[in-house]
Amino acid sequence: CDGRGRSPPPSWLAARQRDVVTELWQDVKPILDQAATGVRLSDLELSRLSRLSNQLYREMNVAVDLYREADLQS
Repeated sequence: CDGRGRSPPPSWLAARQRDVVTELWQDVKPILDQAATGVRLSDLELSRLSRLSNQLYREMNVAVDLYREADLQS
């Protein structure tokens, strides 16, 4: 486990994909944090959030598949 209680990725591909997901999350989180405080998001921010969220969802599914594949091979 790393310092945050996460298990190490099972492969370099999974590690790379986790980095992709983490980077996307860094773009999504501030928008969600702003909305959580009650700030009304502009149409541009909502559009960006929608696009980033869809991309994040796809990349997270890729990461899950990589971890699942590694689990099945062990």
